[in-house]
Amino acid sequence: KVICADAVLDYIIQIAEATRKDERISLGISPRGCIALTEAAMANALFSGRDYTLPDDVQKLAVHVLAHRLVLDRRSGVRGESRSSILTSIIREIKVPAVS
Repeated sequence: KVICADAVLDYIIQIAEATRKDERISLGISPRGCIALTEAAMANALFSGRDYTLPDDVQKLAVHVLAHRLVLDRRSGVRGESRSSILTSIIREIKVPAVS
């Protein structure tokens, strides 16, 4: 059994909320996307030999799990921005929680 601390869950929610507010994105991450990222982070923790998740697990997998779920604004496509690059920039702007 792998534990996902509240701080890590909040971090995932903050990422999803930021995608919903970003003007470059027409359709952001849904609750199902949050669940998918949580499960992926927990699996990564397990494969790393831990029974708890870290923000690093989230950061490592967020783009892989979430990018295809974004629907970009037309202007973003015209400017040549990719889902991955936009998501990466969003993640960089969110404060990483301290987990003990």
